[in-house]
Amino acid sequence: MAGDLALFSRLTSGEPDRPLIEWMRMSRYPRGLGLDLCGQNAESAIAALSQAIADLPPIAFREGREALSADYQAIFLNHGRSGFATESHWVGDDRSTLVAAWYDRFDYRLNGRSHSPLDSLAFELGFMAHLFDAPVIDDGTVLAESRLFLETHLRPWVPDFLQEWSRVSATPFYRGLAGLLGIYLRVLDDRLQQVQGDILSVPA
Repeated sequence: MAGDLALFSRLTSGEPDRPLIEWMRMSRYPRGLGLDLCGQNAESAIAALSQAIADLPPIAFREGREALSADYQAIFLNHGRSGFATESHWVGDDRSTLVAAWYDRFDYRLNGRSHSPLDSLAFELGFMAHLFDAPVIDDGTVLAESRLFLETHLRPWVPDFLQEWSRVSATPFYRGLAGLLGIYLRVLDDRLQQVQGDILSVPA
């Protein structure tokens, strides 16, 4: 799951470049996610994003670059409002100090990316990836803290943001990404709620 969340973080931090697009094509992304997404809605979302990736024009084509860039700007920067894709914007008060305390507690480093708000969607997804990938944290703590962070800092605002994202998106790629991310986070939330001790219950 760490890899899934890290890629969602990358895809929400900026439009994909040529190597990333080619990697997604070659790996048949989003097939083979680390979290098993069951159900017709999930399969439809996976198929939609997979087709959107296959249909992307070569990144060397100017219209392809411009379309993705314009859509990213409209969704995540809301025409210049750099705080639009943040928890603070959607919850209605400043949450950056709260998420910064989580980052410090678990040694999540932004590596020069701190020009973006600390409570941006990209950073919060990246932090979730960090929790699942941290070798010094025991499994029980990973699951408990991931559940708490998702409940406290993602669940309150991301569904509303994803609705607006889907509404304004002009490209199949970003519409598909919004649909898949919404389903992924709902399934992850459900699975984390099923935690018994340090075991993540995943249906066969």
